[in-house]
Amino acid sequence: MKSSEYKLLSIVAALCAIVLVALGHSPAIAASEVKVSNAGVPVRSGPGAFYDAVGFTKAGDRFKVTEDDGRWMRVEGALSGFLSKKALENPSGASASARYSAGESKGFGGKVSSTASTAATRGLVPVEPSLMRVASQRGYDVDALQQLELPPFTPKEAEAFEKTFPRSAVAKHKGGAFYFAPGERDTGRGVALQLLAKFPPDGSPSLRKYVALVGLHVQNHTGFYDERFTYIVAKTDTVLSFALPGGYVIVSTGAIRAMRNEAELAFVLAHEISHIALRHGLKEMKVQKERIDTSEAMDALDVELDKLGRDKGDEKVQAELSAMIDDMYAGLVKGRLQAYEFEADEQGAALAASAGYPPGASVEFLERISGATTAYASHPSEAVRVERLNTVVKSPGAKKKADDRRARFAENAGGAR
Repeated sequence: MKSSEYKLLSIVAALCAIVLVALGHSPAIAASEVKVSNAGVPVRSGPGAFYDAVGFTKAGDRFKVTEDDGRWMRVEGALSGFLSKKALENPSGASASARYSAGESKGFGGKVSSTASTAATRGLVPVEPSLMRVASQRGYDVDALQQLELPPFTPKEAEAFEKTFPRSAVAKHKGGAFYFAPGERDTGRGVALQLLAKFPPDGSPSLRKYVALVGLHVQNHTGFYDERFTYIVAKTDTVLSFALPGGYVIVSTGAIRAMRNEAELAFVLAHEISHIALRHGLKEMKVQKERIDTSEAMDALDVELDKLGRDKGDEKVQAELSAMIDDMYAGLVKGRLQAYEFEADEQGAALAASAGYPPGASVEFLERISGATTAYASHPSEAVRVERLNTVVKSPGAKKKADDRRARFAENAGGAR
């Protein structure tokens, strides 16, 4: 190639880069090589938690990075695909309480069984033997819950949904990746089984898909972008929504009927996601509170369960897990601490706003359900919550104008009507 042609191509490439930046497309930054800190992190077939895993990392694995957008890396090596930043973060770099307050837990075990790998590749997290025994004794339908844990949409549908938002509402890297400790999923799944025994899931696949897509869009604005959440629509006229450890979010058809647009749905889901990120459910547990500091509850529990032989379904583990499930369920039915509700309201409104929804939707929804039949006897009154939220949504920095997407809500939420 002649030097003049090379210079011309260089100029064209530079201009293209400038245009991409001007349009909001930051070119991916390529790194030469990365070393994995955490074992068991999925290498996915695409950049999203809704893509299947092609395999799992081992501590010390090295990968060549060909693209890096701040959240996902395209990697080549023993496995090729997309790897999130949670594979690289060293849990020893911060105190446990700081990681929990940020919505993180301590990492992954060093071993991934072939059974667990196969199930996780398909999107199913294996059920611990201890939980299976508890579920069997109580008559819970574990198979039905595992089917609900599978994404109700395809990767193409998720990508198409994301493209309906302006570039300003597309998730950007704002910090570390969050991940769940195994004990969190065990406890959350157990409570979900108990809740679904009382509030059966709604049978509309289209409604569940829509709620899950909105939840995914909001979730992607947090550090949980590489964790699969399970969004469940419960069929009951009661206005309710629950957040459980391990990424389980339940919202009722009664709550959806009280909504008028997608922005209100996004706020409710963001509120529950904030509960999960802030570990409110774990901090409220009474069981073992004198033995396990709540800021490190699941870390300590995981160590304890491993010592007791969790994989063997030890009777003591089974009893302990059963007690934790009952304790958390009782706390959910009674209602969370008011301080936690206020915190989830404020963070949920901010999270929904960052996802491109008008922050005022939070206030409008709470005002509408004031006086409605809800499942929260001890929740703070909607009037008090509205008063506090108004200071957030009316602050000088709050975005006032955004599409509430009521037309799409009317089209897709008809299953709750």
